[in-house]
Order: sequence, then C-alpha cells, then structure tokens
Amino acid sequence: MTLGPDDVGVVVPARHAAGTLARAVSSALAEGVGAVVIAVDPTDQPTASAAARVAERDTRISVVDNPGGATPTGLNIAIAALPHQVVARLDAHAAFRPGYERRPMRGLYRLLTRWWTAFALAASLALLGAAHAFERFEGLAPCNLCLKQREVYWGAVAIALIATLWHVISRGSRGTPRIAAFLLAVVFFTGAVTAVFHMGGELDWWLLPATCAGGGDVSLESLAALALGTGPVETVVMCDAVTWRFLGLSMAGWNALISVALAVFSLLAAKRPKEPRAPRP
Repeated sequence: MTLGPDDVGVVVPARHAAGTLARAVSSALAEGVGAVVIAVDPTDQPTASAAARVAERDTRISVVDNPGGATPTGLNIAIAALPHQVVARLDAHAAFRPGYERRPMRGLYRLLTRWWTAFALAASLALLGAAHAFERFEGLAPCNLCLKQREVYWGAVAIALIATLWHVISRGSRGTPRIAAFLLAVVFFTGAVTAVFHMGGELDWWLLPATCAGGGDVSLESLAALALGTGPVETVVMCDAVTWRFLGLSMAGWNALISVALAVFSLLAAKRPKEPRAPRP
C-alpha cells in the first residue's frame, strides 16, 4: 500500500498563537495533507478567533475545543477527530518545511534501494516457492518455458544472496553493491522477455518452438518401459496451453509483469545516489 500526502492528517494544538496559527496551517495545507484539526482553548479568544478565520478558508480544516489548553489533552482530542491512520503533529508557532510530509516515503525508498538485493532475494524465493507450490499441490506441471523462467529466479537468488552476505559480512554502511543491483536488473529483464515470449505463444501472437514441451527426465529405461507398456504414460505439457488464469492473465503474463517491476526497481537501486563513506576511526 502506497501512502500519499492526502493520507496524512495533521493535528495542531494551539494556545496564544493568534499571530502564527495561519502560517502554520498554511504550511500543512501546502503539503497536500488530507485534513488539519486545530485544538483550541475556548477561553483563549484571540487564538479561537484566528482558528475560526483559518477554518473558513479550506474545508479540510476543522476546529475542536480543548478545555484547559493542555497540549496532551488537545492532541488526543484532535487525533480522535481525524479519520486518518497516519497523523503528524504541528505546533501552532512552527511551520512544515517543503516536502516534510514526503520524508517518510523518501525514507522507505532509500531503505528499499539500499537493501534491494535482500528484497530481491526474498521476492525471488517467494516466487519460486509459489511455482513449486502450484506444481505440488495444484498439479500444474511446468512446461519447458516455465522451467526457463524458474532458472532466471534461481540466478537472481544466487546474485542477491552473494551480494547481501557480502554487505553483511563486510559491515558496509552504504548499502548493497550497485553492480549487484545492475546484474539483477539484467537477470529480471531476461525473465521478463522469456515470460512475454511464453505469453505471446499462449495468445497465438507467434508460434513457439516445436521442442517446447513439458520437461520430464527421459532415459533409456523409461523409454523401454513405455514401449513395453510397463511404464506410466506421462502427460506432455505444451507451452501454448494455458492451465491457470487470474484476472485474465496466465501465469506467464503475471510473471512478465512481476519481472518488469523487479527489473525497474533493480535499476533504481543501481542508480541510487552515492553516499559518503563513513569516517574511519
């Protein structure tokens, strides 16, 4: 779930702030927040009047009474009046710097790009686990192109695991190696191309190779047993046969979307701004 500034509610406990309240609330509204609740001591007439005038300017602003004017009480009353799950506090004598409400999202982006190889490792293992779960519990045998797409994720697992372990063991302070993120981008892009090629064959956009059939182990013993009628007859899984769909997309189609997303994030991680080295003791 992605949060934007309009998902944030701001609470402003105000007391003796008739001259600064308008500036404080304007700085919050400039960030595009969803609502501003001002808690005012009703006995502080100048501040209460200023709050009423400010509230007339924008429907996102509301005023609640804070009897006694205590800041903790005012905060609780204002928060109770907000429907938002994300709440920011703003003092009536202060103002938000431009971009303040976006800092948490920038922090999340920084964490994601700095530790991208660890996230990529987890994502690749999760996708491989899902593929094997479909095969084992749903009986969806993979075709040759399905197996090729699994190989892509195994390659990503190897790169991401080595890079993450290197970062942890070396106690690096500037994030996982950018070269590893770039290699992951190449690997995931390769997976996306393979998945799109697979999906196109399923949709009859082009013909798939004649050799694209389900990949079971073939040996002389199994061929002899099949010829003598003593061996099991295995169903051949063709790559152009769609055995599973969700929201109109086959497994290859979903894999294409996921691979493209992982490739894009890998490129962003590879191009993240360089951070200064930590000073040596």
